[in-house]
Amino acid sequence: MTASGGRRPTWLFDVDGSINVVRNRWSQATHSGDVQCSRSKVTYRLHWAPALMQRIRAIQRAGAADLVLCSSWCPEAAELERRWLLAPLGRAFDEHPPCHEDVWGLKVAAGEQVIAHGWPLIWTDDELPTSGELYERFTAAGALLITPLAGQGLGPDHMDQIDAFIAANGGTW
Repeated sequence: MTASGGRRPTWLFDVDGSINVVRNRWSQATHSGDVQCSRSKVTYRLHWAPALMQRIRAIQRAGAADLVLCSSWCPEAAELERRWLLAPLGRAFDEHPPCHEDVWGLKVAAGEQVIAHGWPLIWTDDELPTSGELYERFTAAGALLITPLAGQGLGPDHMDQIDAFIAANGGTW
């Protein structure tokens, strides 16, 4: 995984259910575009909120946090960067895990790596638990865990939480 050696927060973010959603929680209509999976050569239609992507790009441009793709979409990061007009993203992993459970294990390992380095962690994923051992372990380490509703993804209130966390944890914001 690539992340900065500095104190600024590392933001691990998932795609499906967090950014790629059927309907969004923003005032603008959802945009869509096709992305081809490099392994299967299947083309998928992704849907996202333009205002969400503007907020993410602003964080990235300001260098306020290290954005790290933590998703089964990691191997398609370059295509997502192009589609969403993002500068190069960090990647939590590069391989195509053979099944969903393997992706989850890679995601948890990425979060553990950030915490082990002592970096402030933001983790957005619709599959994150909202209680239990994993939740307790990460929040006890000071992580901001956001579990958006899968059909709606990250909303303005989530981005306000992220902005506040960045400001409180050394991000240049």
